[in-house]
Amino acid sequence: MSKKIWLYSFIFIELTIYCSFIYLDVQNGGSRFSSNLLKYIGIILCNLFLLFYRQSVGYTQPFIAIHLSLMLVLICDYFLLFTSDFVWGLLVFCIIQFIYFFHIKGKYELFKYSSVILFMTSLITFIAQENGMTTQFLEIVAVFYFLCLISNIIISLCQAKKAPGNIREQFFAISLILFLLCDLNVGVVNLIQYIPDSLVFKWHLYEFSAILMWVFYLPAQVMMTVSALFYQRSSINC
Repeated sequence: MSKKIWLYSFIFIELTIYCSFIYLDVQNGGSRFSSNLLKYIGIILCNLFLLFYRQSVGYTQPFIAIHLSLMLVLICDYFLLFTSDFVWGLLVFCIIQFIYFFHIKGKYELFKYSSVILFMTSLITFIAQENGMTTQFLEIVAVFYFLCLISNIIISLCQAKKAPGNIREQFFAISLILFLLCDLNVGVVNLIQYIPDSLVFKWHLYEFSAILMWVFYLPAQVMMTVSALFYQRSSINC
């Protein structure tokens, strides 16, 4: 089977899964087990596709960081879709953001990157506590993750701007932006209790955001997967 057929088949199957769980979410007003199972299968397929593709092209180096992140995503999404233990899922997502940074910039600036993120997280936590806000461990991890994501988006956009013809950089940057859109809706869902009940659209916003999370998330993971294929231009054109 040619590499193009692998790619088109992968996208078609993912699109079918995507439309199916969106339909279930819209019908049920939010996530249910059948919908969550389809979402998880979509992530499994990203892993399997990249595994088989790596074997078919006969080299592995360009795919390592992306494939490692996808394998860790399986752990994250299990916690987030099938359990209520969100802390572990979010911690692994923080590790994934470090892998993304390594993929973009390499290992040489990783220490400086992590130091700045830790400092900013500590500063935000300190300011919040000084203003009488209680900060739990989950919230601190969420701030750390969000700062990592924003930093990676900025860096990836700069990389894409430096190489306007590099499809890999463009796909990678777009996938991170889609992650951000997903996480903004995750924030709405988790902070809905802080919105006054007097606002008539409150629970409509909750249901809408609960659906939009995966509307952005699976395309982000698919684009992240496909971005690895453009590491060498010949990998798609063969």
